[in-house]
Order: sequence, then C-alpha cells, then structure tokens
Amino acid sequence: MKRHAFWPAGLLFALSACGGSVPVASPSSPAFVRTVHAFACRTLDDAKDPAFNELNGINDRRIIAGDDGLGHGYVAAPPYRRKDYRFLGFPGAEATTVAGIDARREIVGFYKQGTTIFGFLLTGGTWVSVKGPSQITEILGINAPGYVGFYTDRRGVEHASGPNGKLRPPGAIDAVAAGINARGDIVGYLTTKAGATEGVFKKGGAYTEFSYPGSAKTEAFGINDADEIVG
Repeated sequence: MKRHAFWPAGLLFALSACGGSVPVASPSSPAFVRTVHAFACRTLDDAKDPAFNELNGINDRRIIAGDDGLGHGYVAAPPYRRKDYRFLGFPGAEATTVAGIDARREIVGFYKQGTTIFGFLLTGGTWVSVKGPSQITEILGINAPGYVGFYTDRRGVEHASGPNGKLRPPGAIDAVAAGINARGDIVGYLTTKAGATEGVFKKGGAYTEFSYPGSAKTEAFGINDADEIVG
C-alpha cells in the first residue's frame, strides 16, 4: 500500500506541475466529482536524470519538493530553471526522497541506508533522522502543526502518524498519513477490513473515509486550508 518507492534509473517517467482551480465538495460526501477546468500544465525535468522525475509537494511560495531515479532529492524554486534546483541528500544515505516543504521551508522526506528506510526533517540547515519501531519510516507531509507520515511494525503493518502520535482510523487494518494543513487537518489513505483502499480525512477527533466514485483505489496526498484534497 506504500505511496513511495526508490525507482530504477531506467524507468521512463515524468510528472507535471499544474496550476488552476478545481472546485470540490466536502470530503464527507463521496460523490464530489465536478469538471476540472482552467488548468495550465508544464513538465519540470530534473537535469540530473531526464528518465524519471517525481514531484511530491509544493508550498505557498511555489517551491516544489521532488526526487529523481538516481536517488537524488531536491527542491526547485520558480522559474524552475536548472540553476533553481537545489539537490539534497541525507548525509551518508544511499538514496533520498524529498516529500514535502512548508511555508517556513522546513523539508521532510525519507532516505535509504542499507535495508532500512528512515524519515527525516531538514530545518535550519540541520538534518534530523526519524526512525520508527521497525525498518520503514516515511515522513510525507509537513505544515505549521508538525509532520505526518507512517511507519511499519514488525509484522509489516503500516501505522499512520501525526504531530500528536499514532493515528487510528476506526476499522482500518493499516493507514498512511500523507498531508496536513495549517489548522492540523490531515489526509491519507487506509485499508479496510474488506481489503479496500480508501482516502481518509481527519478533522479534530473525527475521521471520514471517502472514495473517488467508481474507483478501485483512492489515496489522498495533500490538503489545503480550505480542506480541498488532492490525490
């Protein structure tokens, strides 16, 4: 059920950055599909690896967090020229994924070292490693209240985590937290007891599950202060 992986360099793939407006209804109403319009898209290519490029997060200053197929994480600032890419690697790591950046330019992600994947926080030029109780910990989003992500336990079950500790969506077999807004509302995805993958929205102490209509799987990755969700 994992969102991220460290990709082989030979994979031909690129992601685009898009801007526009997508009106959606409350995530408490699963049937929220409306027409997407007024989008302008462009492809952003990491000059170090033209074969693969993944854009994972963006802050209010349009600074993008991403990674490539060669194990490089980066942040890219407008206008996204080659000189506007700042490549980041956790010291001593085999591969680094930059997953999120907030308005304060605090950066989160995860890195691989041997057989273990650690989360990290980069703040004020200082790298902070984050390790869960098992071999996989990934930090996927950050905002003023703190960071969110997940870790696996010794049985391989994924547990969502947030600023106040582990998140426990009712009835979920496992869960991942991927995005957080400035008010502390959190989104991610979970596996139900029936085996379905659904989006999850946490506001205060209440959890809401939702699915894109007709989909086999729904995963929510990001949320803004208006509680608009992408995934």
